[in-house]
Amino acid sequence: MALLFMAPLVTGLFGFGSDAHAVDSVNVTLHKKKMDEFPNSSLENTGKEMTEFDRYEGLQGITFTAWDITEDFYAALDAILTGNETDAEYNAKAKQIMDAFDLNAAPNAVDAGNQTTDANGEANFANLPAKNADGSYKVYFFEEHDSPNVDKGSYKLILMLPLKDGDTELSNIHLYPKNKVEGEDPEKELVDENGDPLPAPNPSGYDFEVGQQIHYRASFVIPSQIGELLPSGAPRYGKLEFKDAVDQTGVKFEGIDRIVVNGTQVNSADFLSTHGTYTPQNETAPWAGYAGFTLAMNLTGAAGPATANYLSQYAGQTIEFFYTVSFTEETPVDKDINNEFTVTMNHDGGQDESKTNPPIPPIKTGGKKFFKYSGAAKEALEGAEFVVIKKVNGVDHYLTAGADTMTWTAVGANEDYATATKYTSDANGLFEVTGLEYGNYYLRETKAPHGYQKLPNDVQFTVGDGTYEGATPQEIENTTKGGTLPSTGGMGIIAFIVIGLGLMTAAILRYRRVQFEV
Repeated sequence: MALLFMAPLVTGLFGFGSDAHAVDSVNVTLHKKKMDEFPNSSLENTGKEMTEFDRYEGLQGITFTAWDITEDFYAALDAILTGNETDAEYNAKAKQIMDAFDLNAAPNAVDAGNQTTDANGEANFANLPAKNADGSYKVYFFEEHDSPNVDKGSYKLILMLPLKDGDTELSNIHLYPKNKVEGEDPEKELVDENGDPLPAPNPSGYDFEVGQQIHYRASFVIPSQIGELLPSGAPRYGKLEFKDAVDQTGVKFEGIDRIVVNGTQVNSADFLSTHGTYTPQNETAPWAGYAGFTLAMNLTGAAGPATANYLSQYAGQTIEFFYTVSFTEETPVDKDINNEFTVTMNHDGGQDESKTNPPIPPIKTGGKKFFKYSGAAKEALEGAEFVVIKKVNGVDHYLTAGADTMTWTAVGANEDYATATKYTSDANGLFEVTGLEYGNYYLRETKAPHGYQKLPNDVQFTVGDGTYEGATPQEIENTTKGGTLPSTGGMGIIAFIVIGLGLMTAAILRYRRVQFEV
């Protein structure tokens, strides 16, 4: 960008011509504005207030020092003058000195005071002397000091007095320093359904179960100059694109819930369809893509100027997207899932510039593996059937796991668990439960393998970071039932018993009779 110089606007700026309306002091107001790019080179200071900058918010807290550089400036200028210059040549050489002027190499510069911009972005230097003791006019250099997140550029703001409007010297002078505020990075956080930030997560991140709604808020400050048009009539900004995507497949994008600008909810359709092209991603099974969305504002082609004009009402304001994702049965277990909110812009025909939110805690879901066995040899047991129980306010609830949802139902009296999801051990005695948020749960055995009895008590287990991926399965032992000997006969044995008893009775009676006769 061209340097901003306070160059002569008319011949009288250098003191030639009439001395009418001369002033002894001037009030100089520096207007510092929040702009994401420097103004176009064609935009020059006039010394008066410029309505072109009214739409930009003032930049507070920028400090300037006014330096009286008259002696050093004219010494440099006189060194290149021949005395035969036309007004145009004189002006050109004055600009040449301005361009090359080095404040650090100006030994006679005099500090004329500091001022810091107020809430309106204005720094006011009141009653600066307009002339030297010999009646010659002064030259001032306004030095901008470094400020966080503000790019000063390489301009030199030099004011040569007198500054005139026709034949009248201006006593109240307004200057607009070139400036560029470093664009803010996008921000992102997890929120609840009301949009309030979630409490701090556990050390490994936020955990959720399958089907649970996971809400995000992503925000960005719309460029201050989004509504500007180039001389060609095309928007200054040729691209403003918002994109969000997770880094793991298996996550469902539920949609954008609402769009808020500067704290006020706006009509989402204006952004998503009227002035933007909205592309949601991974809304349906088989969840093989990456959940998220892309919203590209229509700043090119015939729609460009209208879109720029629409966005101009929000220039410099914060736009917030509230949107939701959820886990599915295809979501990887025990694995960090990160996502980024990226804003890509392009202005003045330059290269694309992308900004991404600083990292935030990941989201994940958990699980647990189990091994069902019997005896000291830990023989694997196949066919053991369990349901998962969670205590909610002290009440047992059983789990029904759908394709992409989880439902917890209170255990009723004489519950048969007909609608509960059953987890059954395989030939290796293994089974697993996945898609759970972190916490304590229980396994309740509803069917034991043949020859074994059901466990009398629930088996407690904990789901947490690392309890699934690479973890040793939790062991569950079963015991056999008491054995039952097979029967050796049916009802016919009773007859044999009766006959046997009869024979024994007859034998005893005969034996006694014989003994009596003897």
